[in-house]
Amino acid sequence: MSTYSFHAKSFIQSSEECVQCLLHMFDTTNYDKLILTISKLFPIISSGNETIKRVFLQRNALSIFEKQIRITRSIRIRHNCLIVLRNISNQATRVVKKKEFLHANFSSLI
Repeated sequence: MSTYSFHAKSFIQSSEECVQCLLHMFDTTNYDKLILTISKLFPIISSGNETIKRVFLQRNALSIFEKQIRITRSIRIRHNCLIVLRNISNQATRVVKKKEFLHANFSSLI
């Protein structure tokens, strides 16, 4: 639905609660079709704004996706997880660089 509807896509990309619920379901369910459906949403969500990417980082999504990559037999689920990890890692790299920049600049003031 989010692939075809602009309104659905924008809602999912901007809703922190939605991302949290999807991550929880993705982590706890054993139903492969549900996992596949949710994994199709994550590349769309993770390509959104930085706030949502921070939610992924705060909710330990990296380990959730890593776990799914290890245990699933589905190449499509693995592929979707790898796309999300790439998108999130870009955000994580930016956050680390910002922290290092701030630390370097403010430590000289102290």
